Amino acid sequence: MLHSYFSIINSAFKKGFIYQISNVLSIINRIIEVSVLIFIWKAIYNNSTVIGGMNLATLTIYYALIYSISQIMTWGINEEIGESIKKGTISMELLYPVAYTKYFFCYKIGYVLRQLLVVSFPSFILLMFLFKISFTVNLINLGLSILILILSVIIVFFIEFIFGLMTFYTNSEWGLQVLKKSLITILSGAIAPITFFPDTIQKIIHILPFQDLLYSPITTLLGINSSSDIIFILCRQGIWIGLLWIASKLFYSYAIKNVTIYGG
Repeated sequence: MLHSYFSIINSAFKKGFIYQISNVLSIINRIIEVSVLIFIWKAIYNNSTVIGGMNLATLTIYYALIYSISQIMTWGINEEIGESIKKGTISMELLYPVAYTKYFFCYKIGYVLRQLLVVSFPSFILLMFLFKISFTVNLINLGLSILILILSVIIVFFIEFIFGLMTFYTNSEWGLQVLKKSLITILSGAIAPITFFPDTIQKIIHILPFQDLLYSPITTLLGINSSSDIIFILCRQGIWIGLLWIASKLFYSYAIKNVTIYGG
């Protein structure tokens, strides 16, 4: 069984290498997005040294890191699931020797590893060179940020899985992808750090799982979060993983009945 899992991960990992132009365009897109944001914030910081607890140098590193890895959170398996439902290939996928949920979880792992290697690392290196970024990394913070990021991948997998299954009822995986990407981009701190939001909005965001997808691992890496903050983040992630796992199981069980009734 482990061989089957590794085969799926390997297949998803290699798939992206077929579209090398797409990978190059993704890197260019990351650089353009970060450049535009930094130029805007330079104008805003003109008469300020610190905003929301961050100076301009820290904010530059923040955006370079967050946009380098953002694609593993904003794009994913929900489109693959949506396409399989629309095309009817889900009827074959349900017959695979690997459970449907586990199959796409392995696919997500392969996708994440590929994106980190092919897009995230090159993007960050180029951004470091472009904006002359230099910062030291605490090994403990690095380890904790990696742990938070791993849990974030599990959280976003369940979110994508649920959004993918919604195609049963909407017949439009693209619209759902736009909705999911918008939610994650706004609420994960990709547009602006969470501390830049009004207090009322921050309180709402702190309850939701989205900030832990990008904001929490990056601020942990930068040493912004205290020990108590990190413990709270890990506990919140654990709770949301449990809740989303239950929700995905229930949603999957109900959605599969539609496959049985309508024949896929």
